[in-house]
Amino acid sequence: ARQEGLLAAAERGTIYLSGIERLVPEMQMRILRAIETRSYRPTGSAATLSTDARFILSAALTATELRAVPGASELFQS
Repeated sequence: ARQEGLLAAAERGTIYLSGIERLVPEMQMRILRAIETRSYRPTGSAATLSTDARFILSAALTATELRAVPGASELFQS
C-alpha cells in the first residue's frame, strides 16, 4: 500500500520544517519550488498535484551564518 506523503497529509494545514539549513541544496530548492508554485510531484509519480498547505521553515543559524551558506541568497530573495 502506498503511504500518503507529507504534502498530501498536510493539505489545508501547516508544514513546519526545522533546521532547513541542514538539507542538501537540491531538497531546499524542491521545497522552495513547492512553496512558489503551490504544487509538487510525489516520489515515483508522473502527476503534478497542487497543495494548499502553509509552510513554516526555521534555521538554527544566525542571519549572517545563513547568508554564508551556498545558495542561501536565493531563499532570501523569495
